Amino acid sequence: MIIIFESPDRCGKDTQIKLLKSYFSKRSNILFHELHYTADHTKNLSLEGKYYASKFYYSEMFEILNLLSKNGKNLILNRSHLGEYVYAEKYRGYDGQYVFDLEKKYFDKNLYPNLYFNSYLITFIDMPEELLNREDGNSYSNNIEDKVIEIEKFKELTKLSNIRNKILININMKSIEEVHKEVIGFLYKEII
Repeated sequence: MIIIFESPDRCGKDTQIKLLKSYFSKRSNILFHELHYTADHTKNLSLEGKYYASKFYYSEMFEILNLLSKNGKNLILNRSHLGEYVYAEKYRGYDGQYVFDLEKKYFDKNLYPNLYFNSYLITFIDMPEELLNREDGNSYSNNIEDKVIEIEKFKELTKLSNIRNKILININMKSIEEVHKEVIGFLYKEII
C-alpha cells in the first residue's frame, strides 16, 4: 500500500501520518516506511540543473513506488509530486508539468497495475487565513494571495491526478481526531 499525503504547508500532514502509522501498527501490525519528497535539494544548481535534477529525482521516486508496490511493501509519502508541481514555477523557476507526465506513465493500470490499484492520495486543504495563523516561518509563502493560489492548485491537481484512489479533505473547523477518522474511513472504504 502506498499512501501519499499532499497539502499546502501547515495542514497537519505530519500529525496525520503519525496517527495513521500508530493506528495501523496497533490494529493490524502493518508497518509503514515514511519518505518525504521535496526538490529543495536543488537550490544551489542552475535553473537548467534544477529542472533536470528534479526530473531525475521524481522519476526515481516513481520507480521506487513501483518496486515497493510490486513487493507488497507499505509506504507513506509526506509530500510527493503534486507539491513539486505547485511550487516549481514560482519558487524554483521551472515548469513542473513533467511530474504529471510521470504520473500518467506510472499510474497506468495496464503498465503498472500494482501501483495503480494500491496507491492512495490524500490531499488536505484549509482556509488561507488558518494556514497563515499556523505559519512558523518555514513555509514557501507567507502571504494570503500565495496561499489562495496554492490551495486552488492542490484542489485542481487532486482532481486531475491519475491516482485512482484519492480524496480531498478540507480540514477547516475540524479537529485532529475528526480528520484522522476521515482518513481512516477513506482508506477502509477504498481497501475493502
